[in-house]
Amino acid sequence: MKYFIEYASYNSKLRNFDTAGKLLLSISMLFCGICGNNIFSLIFILCTAIYFTVFKSGTDLIKYIKMYISPAIFIILGVITISLNIYTERTGIISLPFFANKFICITENSIKLGVITAIKAFSCISSMYFIILTTDIYKITGVLQKLKIPYLIIELMFIIYHFIFVLSERRDCIILSQKSRLGYNGFMQSINSFAKAFSSVFILSFIRVSKIYNSLEARCFDGNFKFSKTDINKKEFIHSVIISIIIVSIFIFMEVFL
Repeated sequence: MKYFIEYASYNSKLRNFDTAGKLLLSISMLFCGICGNNIFSLIFILCTAIYFTVFKSGTDLIKYIKMYISPAIFIILGVITISLNIYTERTGIISLPFFANKFICITENSIKLGVITAIKAFSCISSMYFIILTTDIYKITGVLQKLKIPYLIIELMFIIYHFIFVLSERRDCIILSQKSRLGYNGFMQSINSFAKAFSSVFILSFIRVSKIYNSLEARCFDGNFKFSKTDINKKEFIHSVIISIIIVSIFIFMEVFL
């Protein structure tokens, strides 16, 4: 899955579309997802982001759905936490005895709040997936430079993005080696192998960073990364502005009248 994330932008149909326009569209949908409190408007943002990412960009639908599995686990846990409330008397749809004459209750309002929170989270995630799966990191850094984002933030984003895949590849190699030696044969042995794999990746990350920094110094590295600048296509950017305005307008209409 991580390799799909890394290379999906290079195969995207929207790869050569104006980066600033895509970033504006992504931020607009993200802003709507954060501010939205209506189920219908949030579903609209979610479906819009999926439409642009899957149908307009050509992203593989099955792999795209799999990308939601990891965040879905945390979202579901959050929804369960929001839906459960402790009261001194029985109330709501479900009420279970707890401690000291108190009850764990699930009310209609808590369920509604949990559902809205889940849809809001998925709409924000899909908005970020849109820019991730349609634009490579080099073009994003170029736009961020034009927006006068602090250079340190751009460098950290660039380094973290690349090291995620480097360390993930190293982790996969270690786990594959452990599995070939029956390192996950049994519960206790699996825990022991996982702990050793985690510590090995942690140590190897420091070694990897040291080697990369030495190679940079050998190439006269002065402490600053040089990013290529990204030109803005005015026609495509205006097209993205119009689409963003339409999406935000429909979102506001649905928030007010539905």
